[in-house]
Amino acid sequence: MKNVFLTAALLFSLLISAAPAKHVIYHEERAAGESVTPTGLFTVTDNETPRKTQKAQKSSLASRLTQTGKDFFWKPSQIEHKATGGADLTDACLSQDESLLVIAEKIGGTNKNNATRMILFDLKNKRIAAGHLLKKRRITAIRLLPGTDQLLAVQEEQPVFGNKNAVIKVDLKTGEVTASSLSAPGKITSFCSNGRKVWYTVENVKQIFELSARDLSASAGISTAVSAPKAALSPDNSHLVVYGNGPAEIYAVAGNRSAGLAETADLPGTQKDAICLVLNNKASQLLFVEPEKKVVFVQNGVSRTLVEKNTALSAYFPKHNALLQGVEKLNAIVNIALPGGDQTEKPLQPGKLKPLSRNANWALLPLSDKNIKAVLIDHRGNIMILEKTKRRWKKYVLLTVDKTGYR
Repeated sequence: MKNVFLTAALLFSLLISAAPAKHVIYHEERAAGESVTPTGLFTVTDNETPRKTQKAQKSSLASRLTQTGKDFFWKPSQIEHKATGGADLTDACLSQDESLLVIAEKIGGTNKNNATRMILFDLKNKRIAAGHLLKKRRITAIRLLPGTDQLLAVQEEQPVFGNKNAVIKVDLKTGEVTASSLSAPGKITSFCSNGRKVWYTVENVKQIFELSARDLSASAGISTAVSAPKAALSPDNSHLVVYGNGPAEIYAVAGNRSAGLAETADLPGTQKDAICLVLNNKASQLLFVEPEKKVVFVQNGVSRTLVEKNTALSAYFPKHNALLQGVEKLNAIVNIALPGGDQTEKPLQPGKLKPLSRNANWALLPLSDKNIKAVLIDHRGNIMILEKTKRRWKKYVLLTVDKTGYR
């Protein structure tokens, strides 16, 4: 009997020693760059057994950018100045084909020298596809350039590294910066692109700056009567809405033609601190979301307050004429029918859907589907799907990076 146990132990040890070892091939702490304190963790290991990929998604942007034969581990940087903690994330965006989620994460801490980590997440296959480190660059906003593997990003100045306020373009296949605009004359407050051109605004400058999306070279831009302007595009990219203090200006920008002023629209009060969602192609329906304050819906110059105190999470679903809006009370999301503005059901608390969680909602990105469906990211960086079925709301967790707050 003793020999039997010895033989079994020997066989087990031989199997373990014969198993392919996973080697760490990338550890970000060694690559963060001088003068930036490493925060969070991102590692890449070899995986000789490739995971299965959904066949229908092989032509998607996520599949094109997936680094095969590798496994990724991500632990986000933590916010230092908040008692509740949470991941130090700055922005997130979806690809046009809805296969890829990109998350920008600040490395280095608050009021310090920063780099930015880009996490590429494959929504269909529920795994991290790749990750890139932008050394010595503080990124505050991101948008995927339609029909390309390129990411547009707003870079905030860091004089210690010689970096200026600018719009940059990043190749998501390599993580390399492929183009940069000229230095902006101040802090960039908004930006958008129709795939051919890029428009951005600068704090307290009455001009809309215009760039070529190909190489980010500058053109004449648009002079505006709106003070403290910001800009937003209609869903079909045909109209550019410029808003801030005073009436909004709406420009026709379809194709490659120069922007032409189409009309103006009266707005209730000042909207210089708000985020604008253009809800229809004609830009006759506008939503203004001022963080921690009101959400105002404007249609053909007539305004209506939808929410008094919001959390700046807004997702609009044109097929359903529905707006999901985050509110401060109970960390909830309300479902509002537009244009009427009525709440169609009791507020949804994602944390009360299984698996239960105390985490706050951080980002909500709408998906096109027969049901109301959205990507939800909580304040710790966990990624999930919210979906309203015929009978009830459901939550599907895609990636758990921090179990704090789960119960």
